[in-house]
Amino acid sequence: NPVFDSERLSVLQRYLLGEYADLLQQYVQEEYYAPPLIRVKAGRFAKPVAPGTFWCDTDSVVVREGGLRVGFDTPVQAPSIALTTDGTGRGTLQFYRADTEVASIPIAMSSFGAREQLISIPEAAQGFDALELHLDTPGSNQAGSPALAALDILALLAVRPQ
Repeated sequence: NPVFDSERLSVLQRYLLGEYADLLQQYVQEEYYAPPLIRVKAGRFAKPVAPGTFWCDTDSVVVREGGLRVGFDTPVQAPSIALTTDGTGRGTLQFYRADTEVASIPIAMSSFGAREQLISIPEAAQGFDALELHLDTPGSNQAGSPALAALDILALLAVRPQ
């Protein structure tokens, strides 16, 4: 079929007149644009990672817009936690106990290759059993707005209570 045949031009006209708006809105609401929270067990991140290692050479998890939840088998009592990351990003680290948020702190990471960052655990978070990492994303992914965001890429490579 020629690129400009009558059927293709007809579909383009219907698209431009909004006849496919519902289909476009449905596509925008899918996980591609609104990823779910990724849930993993802390044991996945137990092995140390050598400084400078790239995320693609490890069993890392890339943090998407939906965030990343790391669950621990037992409550964590520690003054700090070491997060080894690769990439850049600003966001929030939230601490949970029995699915209730007990503390939240801002975080910023910037490295190319694995870099360990020691983060103090707030007193209110002692005994947490999960933490969530959420990146700030510029732009909007809210319903009704198909705007794309320029995303930071951040991968979590290791987690160790200290």
